[in-house]
Amino acid sequence: MTVHELPRRRASAPADPARQGFLILHAAMAVLPIVLGLDKFLGFLGGGPPVIAPAVLDAAPLGALTLIKVVGLVEIALGVGVAMSARLGGYALALWFALLALNAAVAGEQMALALRDAGLLFGALALGRGAARWSKV
Repeated sequence: MTVHELPRRRASAPADPARQGFLILHAAMAVLPIVLGLDKFLGFLGGGPPVIAPAVLDAAPLGALTLIKVVGLVEIALGVGVAMSARLGGYALALWFALLALNAAVAGEQMALALRDAGLLFGALALGRGAARWSKV
């Protein structure tokens, strides 16, 4: 080693761009459902009332407000589940986003919301697949 060469330190962040993408997706898919679930209780995000398809309201034994609170609890639980296990949580979150997309599509005039939820579904599937390589749980 010459005077001008310093020993290389190992970077704290993983150098593999695909792993970095997985870690970003894992963090986002854990935090976002928790934030969305908390919003069902606190209403800090705005954006109007949540969309519930009339068929869902008719089939549910709960009132609309109670149903929204249950949805919020499910979203918080899914976020925690993703944080604990990217593989299982990612697939469970994908199923949830599929249900949300279906609800928005059935609600009528909510196709933009249905497409957004479908996009999140694919992100959650990618998280589950990535976890097969980069997650121990």
